[in-house]
Amino acid sequence: MSEKRPVGRPRVLTQALKAEICERIAEGETLREICRSEHIPSRSVIHKELLEDEAFADQYARARELQLDMMEDELLEIADDANNDWMERHDKDGNSIGWVVNGEHIQRSRARIETRKWIMSKRAPKKYGDRIRQEIEAEGEPIGFPVVRIYTTKPEEPDAA
Repeated sequence: MSEKRPVGRPRVLTQALKAEICERIAEGETLREICRSEHIPSRSVIHKELLEDEAFADQYARARELQLDMMEDELLEIADDANNDWMERHDKDGNSIGWVVNGEHIQRSRARIETRKWIMSKRAPKKYGDRIRQEIEAEGEPIGFPVVRIYTTKPEEPDAA
């Protein structure tokens, strides 16, 4: 009689699987893409493990930071890639009649860039977010405003006697 193999995805994350997941995230894959691999547990197993294993959570967080650096590189590659920006037009006999702008490809490249920029600005706003600086001037000189913090405390209740 042959041994029965377990059916379905694994339900346990080994150290090797944790390392693979983090490595693949750092290389730019999404968790959804990674979980499509048959040897990787489901997202729910990974999320549960992230809540329970602090070392894995730290490793995963670092991988996500590295993923943003990968996205930064992708932004330049997408912006610099002019392949398919132009299409050759042909007449009905198949003869070339010139080149035209491939607006669909350009729009898709723009959407890819904007999506990555948005994700980066939300995950790491200090590094990738827009910096907003406001200055108020009076008679040509900046005005300084002191920062005031108001703290309120709950009043103590009188002792019941």
